[in-house]
Amino acid sequence: MIQVALRVARAATGRSKFVKFAGHYHGWFDNVLTNETTFFPSLRVDTVHAEPQSAGQSSKALGDTVVLPWNDVETLRAYLDRHGAETAAIITEPVMCNTGVILPASGYLEDMRRLCDVYGVIFIIDEVITGFRLGLSGAQGLFGVAGDLGVFAKALGGGVPIAALTGRESLMSLIATGAVNHSGTYNSNLITVAAAIATLDALAADHGAVFSRIQAIGQALMDGMRALARAGGDNLIVQGYPSVFNTAFGDNAPIASLSAYRQCDKAKQRRFLDVLLEVGIRPTDRGTWFVSAAHTELEVENTLSAVRLALEASR
Repeated sequence: MIQVALRVARAATGRSKFVKFAGHYHGWFDNVLTNETTFFPSLRVDTVHAEPQSAGQSSKALGDTVVLPWNDVETLRAYLDRHGAETAAIITEPVMCNTGVILPASGYLEDMRRLCDVYGVIFIIDEVITGFRLGLSGAQGLFGVAGDLGVFAKALGGGVPIAALTGRESLMSLIATGAVNHSGTYNSNLITVAAAIATLDALAADHGAVFSRIQAIGQALMDGMRALARAGGDNLIVQGYPSVFNTAFGDNAPIASLSAYRQCDKAKQRRFLDVLLEVGIRPTDRGTWFVSAAHTELEVENTLSAVRLALEASR
C-alpha cells in the first residue's frame, strides 16, 4: 500500500520526488529501503542522495527518494523551500516504531502538516504499526493530526494478512476512476476483508473497552521492567506506549533521535534479547515489544521473570 500511496501522490501533484525519514521503515521495495544519505544531516539540503541498504537493490530506483532527519522541522522546511515544487509527498511513521519507538517532538507532526499544505505536498502517514494499536483512530486520532493518505495493516486484520489505503476522496477517486492503477490478485479478498471487519467490530465494542485492557496490561509490563532495572542498577530504557514500546540500554533517556538510538549499547541489548528468546519471550530483534488483547496478567508475570534473568545475564 505504500507504493500505491506514492503513486497516488505523484498522480495528484504531477511531481516525482518524495521525502522519507532516517530510521523509518516503509517496506523492502527498492525505492523506500533506505535510511542513509551521502549528505546527512545539513541545511544544505540540495545535495541529498539516498543510498541502498540491501545487496541487489537498484540505486537508480532511489533517484526520487530523499532521506531527511526526523524530528527536525528546520531541515524539512529548508528542503521544501528549495524543492517543494518537485516534491509529491512526505511519508512518515507518526511514531518512529521501527527504530526505538521514538515519539514525535511536541508540535512536529502539526508543523509537518502545515508545511505540506503550504507547498502542496501530499502528507502520507504510515500507520502500519500504530494503526489500531494506539487506539481505534490510530496515531492520527491520538495526536489530532490527519494525513492526506493513511496506510494501515497488521493489527487491522487481527492476525490475517491485510493492508489498506485510506485518504481524501479527491485522492482516492484517482484509483476509483482507474486513472491510478492498483491491480492485484488479492485485492478485496473476501476472507481478509471479513477478518478486518470482525477485528474492527471487536475493537469498537463497548466504546473501545479492549484498549483499556491492553493499556493496563502493557503499562504493568513497562512499569515492572523499569522497576527491575532500577533494583539491579541496569541502564535499561523502556519507552513508548503500552501497546508498542521499545527496550534499549543507554544513559540518556528518553531516546529522541536516530543518532541517540545508535549510541545505545547494542551488545548488551543483544545479550538481553538472546536470553529472553531462550526462555520463550520474543520481542523483535530491534527490541520492540507488542502487547495485544490476548495477553493477561499471567503473561506479564512470566515475562517479568524472564526479564529479571535476562538483565542478570546481560550485566
